[in-house]
Amino acid sequence: MKLLDITEYHSPVGGGVTTYLRAKARWLERRPDVEHVIVLSGARAAEERWHRSRVYYLGGPPVPASPGFYFFLGGRRLRAILLRERPDVIELGSPFFARWVTAYAAAACRPARLADWTAADASFVPARSCRIAASRSVRRAAAAAAGY
Repeated sequence: MKLLDITEYHSPVGGGVTTYLRAKARWLERRPDVEHVIVLSGARAAEERWHRSRVYYLGGPPVPASPGFYFFLGGRRLRAILLRERPDVIELGSPFFARWVTAYAAAACRPARLADWTAADASFVPARSCRIAASRSVRRAAAAAAGY
């Protein structure tokens, strides 16, 4: 099984989400039956490893007044990552922009499950039933970010 985590709540200087993802990567290192991929926002596009987990950074502009945090943009790059990795499960931890960018990108790879832990109901539903139910302005913003 291949699990892919996506979040925009990452800061290289630490924090709860980063601590959680690093601990998860460390734990999954002992699980040869699970491949783990992490996609994070960052200052520039890059790749690295945390234990056995592959970590991709999508480059984006800094979030004002939030040192170490970057906007989650790069829809084309995320789509390319999802097509390359072909995850069985996408675990999304973001109620903001990453949610829309991920919905756009996930349509290309059609994962078996898309877990959105930040939805009002903390949904874990078949990906084929996940649809963007957004206003026209949000769709335009997601399309603009896809080209970033």
